[in-house]
Parts: sequence; C-alpha cells; structure tokens
Amino acid sequence: MPAIDERLNVYDVAIGAHIRQRRKECGLSQHQLGEVVGVTYQQIQKYERGTNRVSASSLVEIAHALGCKPSAFLDELACDDKVPEAVDLARDMLRAHRGIEMARAFTGLSAKDATMVTSLAERLGATPAEVG
Repeated sequence: MPAIDERLNVYDVAIGAHIRQRRKECGLSQHQLGEVVGVTYQQIQKYERGTNRVSASSLVEIAHALGCKPSAFLDELACDDKVPEAVDLARDMLRAHRGIEMARAFTGLSAKDATMVTSLAERLGATPAEVG
C-alpha cells in the first residue's frame, strides 16, 4: 500500500471528501459517476482521496452529474477552520496499524453502526483515568 503523500493539499482532500459524500448520497458508484463525467473510476477515486486535483471544468461536470452547484463543494471550505485539522487526523488514522482497512470498513457502516464503532474506539483509546 503506498504511503500517504505529505504534500496533499488540505483543500483538495476536503473537496474530494465532499464529492464522495455527495456521490454516495446520490447512490452512485465511482464507476457510474466516472461514466457520466467521462473519466475512469480510478480518476474519481483519486479526486475523492485528494491525490489528484479537480479542475474547475471537471468540478462543474461532477456537480452537474450529482445534481448540485459547484459551489456546494467549496462553500464550507472558505470558513471551515477545522479542514486542516480533519485532514491531519485522517492522515494519522491511515498511518496507524491497519488504519486503511479500518477506514474502508468504516465507510460501509450504517449510521447506527458507525456511532457504535466510534464509541467503542473512543473507549478503547481512552486512558483508565478517563474511563473511570
């Protein structure tokens, strides 16, 4: 598995995460979105991970395919001070032992199961004094 690229731009990663979230909300696979936009599913994967930057024209096409405005992927970034922190946390998780497998498994969970897994992980990561 390739190492996490330290040079990933936090905004590219955040935009990719928004694209992924919207694609899933629309019930489309990466393959389906790629077909509509005219790129491979691998390219969609790279956009969603932030490893490839989404050009303005591609962002417009993706937004159109997902039934939203391109600004939907950008509006939150202008005032979201937590984006860099979230990206750092995501990198830390992916670097952790079995972090990539954990992230893949987590994204397939229902909201209820994700809440339970998060609570369990928080409890396991807490020190004995915090649990007390």
